[in-house]
Amino acid sequence: MRERGFRMTRQRRLVLDAMHKFRHPVTADEILCCVSKSDSQTDVATVYRTLNFLEGFGLISAYDFGNGSRRYEHNGGDGSPHLICRECGQTSKISRADFRIAIDSIAKTSGYSVHYASVIVQGLCPQCAKKQGRI
Repeated sequence: MRERGFRMTRQRRLVLDAMHKFRHPVTADEILCCVSKSDSQTDVATVYRTLNFLEGFGLISAYDFGNGSRRYEHNGGDGSPHLICRECGQTSKISRADFRIAIDSIAKTSGYSVHYASVIVQGLCPQCAKKQGRI
């Protein structure tokens, strides 16, 4: 960041550190909860401004699920794909082996040399699907 003329402020460092603690995409409220343990002065507006900055800088990715639930993931993570319930927000990882097979197949048919892949699959978890009569 410094090479491009930006400072690593305390808030940016706290938000990035908080995001490294999670293994799944998280909401701004989850990040605020984690950050507030170190800095009680940080508010949700600061977290959102910081997340927008970090996303624009390419350090994190944001996912919008169409239900007002925006989640954030650090781009330096393990690239594990996730299943996320559109109803309750429950997050589960997809098997890395299964994901790797799919990525290898896509790379082979497209001719791309894939260096990094991150996937979010939206749907309903078993409990929410059962509540809605879809199971």
